[in-house]
Amino acid sequence: MSMFREKISYVSKSIRIKLLIWFLLVALVPLVASSMLTYSQSSQELVRKQQESFRSLIESKTQGMDEWLDRRMSEIELAAKTETIQSLQPARMTPYLKLIKAQSDVYESVGVAGPDGIVIAGSSDTSLGVNLKDRDYFGKGMRGETSYSNVLNSKSTGNRVIVIASPIKAGNGNVIGLMYATVNFESLTYNFLQNEDASINITLVDERQTLQHSSDKDVLGKSIDETSYSEAYKSILKNEKKELGTTALTEAGVEYLIAYGPIQETGYSLFYSIKMDEVLKSSKSIQLNMILIMSIAAVVVVALAIYVSGTIAKPIKKVTERVKQIASGNLSGSTLILKSKDEVGQLGTHIQVMTDSLRDLIGKVAETAEQLASSSEELTAIAEESTQTSEQISQSIGFVAQGSETQAEALEQTSIAMDEMSTGIQKIASSASGVSEAAVTAVEEVNRGNEEVRVAVAQMNQVTQSVEGTAETIRSLEEKSQAIHQTVQLIFDISGQTNLLALNASIEAARAGEHGRGFAVVAGEVKKLAEQTGAATKEIADTINEVLQAIGKASTSMNHGMAEVASGVQRVEQVGQTFNRITEAIQSVNDQIHDISASSEQISAGTEQVAASMQEVAGIVKGASSQLEKVSQAMTDQYRSMEEISSSSESLSVTAGELQEMVGKFRLK
Repeated sequence: MSMFREKISYVSKSIRIKLLIWFLLVALVPLVASSMLTYSQSSQELVRKQQESFRSLIESKTQGMDEWLDRRMSEIELAAKTETIQSLQPARMTPYLKLIKAQSDVYESVGVAGPDGIVIAGSSDTSLGVNLKDRDYFGKGMRGETSYSNVLNSKSTGNRVIVIASPIKAGNGNVIGLMYATVNFESLTYNFLQNEDASINITLVDERQTLQHSSDKDVLGKSIDETSYSEAYKSILKNEKKELGTTALTEAGVEYLIAYGPIQETGYSLFYSIKMDEVLKSSKSIQLNMILIMSIAAVVVVALAIYVSGTIAKPIKKVTERVKQIASGNLSGSTLILKSKDEVGQLGTHIQVMTDSLRDLIGKVAETAEQLASSSEELTAIAEESTQTSEQISQSIGFVAQGSETQAEALEQTSIAMDEMSTGIQKIASSASGVSEAAVTAVEEVNRGNEEVRVAVAQMNQVTQSVEGTAETIRSLEEKSQAIHQTVQLIFDISGQTNLLALNASIEAARAGEHGRGFAVVAGEVKKLAEQTGAATKEIADTINEVLQAIGKASTSMNHGMAEVASGVQRVEQVGQTFNRITEAIQSVNDQIHDISASSEQISAGTEQVAASMQEVAGIVKGASSQLEKVSQAMTDQYRSMEEISSSSESLSVTAGELQEMVGKFRLK
């Protein structure tokens, strides 16, 4: 540990090592930075190209699978629209279904089910009589929808298949059956998901989040949650992918690039994933070349730095040795001579000039220090005597000033108390005067309020009369509305009878045959007119009923309002009586306040005279105290000044001794 510290100390003190380090930093840091930038950019470009490649591959695969499934769907839809299939005759359909199966090896079976879900014809006899009614694709087909089933295991072949189903419609558009075909799912994955690169993992997830294809055969047929994948990868697989895209995933310290895209026809999602190390393989050679270049550059820079640092460090070392002698106090060394004329040579010349100047300066400082020490001792003795005299005078003045201050404070407190008493009495008188004025104002306001109450009673009586007239008008309106309602009911009855007569006329015209045709037209128009009249009459009746209900509510509200007005009149009259009692009480309080105000003014005049006398006495005492304080403060300041002079002279004496000691360390000869 100590050896390591010594090496660190040597490095930190050696300018040659520092120059070597700086040369390496200046040369290698840009090279390392550019190498890292080049590697980073090349890596990013490789990742970008891989992303584009994955996107193109996914887009090609998903489009191909969509087109492949769409062709199968179109074939079944087209077959379902033929007359042979629409006949639902097994004898006619069976050869046609076998022909369809024979034309393509992707179909394992083709069949037709009736509206009850029972298979009535097929490319093989094994499917006849099977009931498909509980299958999802059968329900969708009977609703007129063409659909795909989930991936199923064929009972006859054991292969994984999907069922394509299309409705069979009659000429009137009604669904009369279902045509279906089981497609070998392995042929779909064989055509589009064959993986020639073992480093790429291809995963196909159906709409139920079940893995239908993967490089890992152990997960086929399992749901995403049943696999041992990490939660992050499960989350990527679960999210519905409605468009092409790429993402990155770090799992167990390994980074993966993942691309995905949807298969529109089935709602499946296709995923391609690859380790990022596989993507960046080609960038490793770039990294190795960069390391080789940096190693060669480091060797060249070290050799150049050793040579340059040697030529720079040698004269600096001589200057350093000379500065060490000056630092130790030795100014008597030989003259420093350097051959170089650069900045280091100039530094050596200036140091020699500084040494000569410093030698002369130290000699003069030594002589001055001896004179300073002698003078500081004499000044210290004089300052001590002055300090003692100032302290005695300051104490005597302090006692006198303290007594004057006590008297002045007592007089000030008495004067303040008298002023406060006078102010309080004046406030009482002022408040009494204000209360008196307020009482007069209150009497006037009460009288006005009483007058307003009488006016309000008169206006409320007028309102009562107006409300009674309005109530009478509303009752009359209700009676007339009842009469209108009866008339409208009569019109409604007449329109009903007219409608009945028009119906009878139509019947009679029909019996009359060709001769009654014109009469039948007239009867029809009369019937329409009667129906329109009846409808309009019903609307009028409904409107009148609403008006009657509104009138009833208004009548109830008017009666309630009249009761409230009567109650208000009674309460306002009670308020008027209360105003009269308030007026009498305020007048009594006003008389008492006048007596209080007169007495307060007499007391206030006496207290003001006493306060004025006390303030004069307090002013005189305070003036004397103030003068004594100034004298005491001046003596205190003088005492402090003498103490500072004494302290400074002592410090000066110590400093002179230290200066002599320091000057003694230098060797001038």
